[in-house]
Amino acid sequence: MAYESEVRKRISSVELIKKITKVMKLISASKIQKIKKIFETYKEYHENVYIAIQKIVANNNNNQSSLYTNEIPKEDEKNIWILISSDMGFCGYYNNSLLKIFQKNFNRDKDIVFVLGKKAASHLKRNDYQIFNEYVDFHENITLDFIRSIVGNIIFCLKEKNFNCVKIIYSEFISQSKTEEKFEQIIPIKKNNQYLFDKKNLEFSPTIIYEPEFSVMIESLIFQYLVANLFYCLTVSKLSEFTIRRNTMENATDNANEIIENLKILANKIRQEKITREITEIISGQDN
Repeated sequence: MAYESEVRKRISSVELIKKITKVMKLISASKIQKIKKIFETYKEYHENVYIAIQKIVANNNNNQSSLYTNEIPKEDEKNIWILISSDMGFCGYYNNSLLKIFQKNFNRDKDIVFVLGKKAASHLKRNDYQIFNEYVDFHENITLDFIRSIVGNIIFCLKEKNFNCVKIIYSEFISQSKTEEKFEQIIPIKKNNQYLFDKKNLEFSPTIIYEPEFSVMIESLIFQYLVANLFYCLTVSKLSEFTIRRNTMENATDNANEIIENLKILANKIRQEKITREITEIISGQDN
């Protein structure tokens, strides 16, 4: 059986780890509040940009074409992937779940990937994936200038390198105890019939005339559309990351408390056995 001093040392070690996990939990909780304010401020703008684009695309009566709206057959897709992960660890399953989705769908022969976050970048390099662009160590410092620089590179690839699809993998915040991995296509823009004009309730049949023409209008709006989407996905991913990290650290702190209690019981047991043994030896000596 272990000596009491060894058990006491282990208790001290676990208590030190508990202090670290408790501090990390508090830091994550404060960052959640910071990123939540950014997310809630920007969410309405993202929704309005999406609705504006969808109204233009859904009511394209003459089926005018655009690089950003034409449907692409699966076999002809050349994808630009945006993979959002974390820069730091201690966030449980967060990165592994996103990487599994990416590895399942990524075509090494045709596709390229923009990686946001050190953890995914390190994993892909270890597994010999070619990363077109990587953005690391930005943590929760998400700015519009940072997003615009990424979107500028994406649009360059669409126009100059003949890529025709943009897909994004990120984690969406659902609640304080739940997040969900998302895999979405951003380009080509998928038509949502929810935004068609309701002709039944109109006295006339509307004909949409675009000035300038449809493709030029989409071209002028696509930059803001991608900025709004990427900003939203990145902020909601960070919100998910900090939520998972806080929950992970909370669980680690609870586990540390349980281990400490069990070790204290063991230390007391060892001490009682030592006292009992010494008393027995004294009594045995007196009998002799």
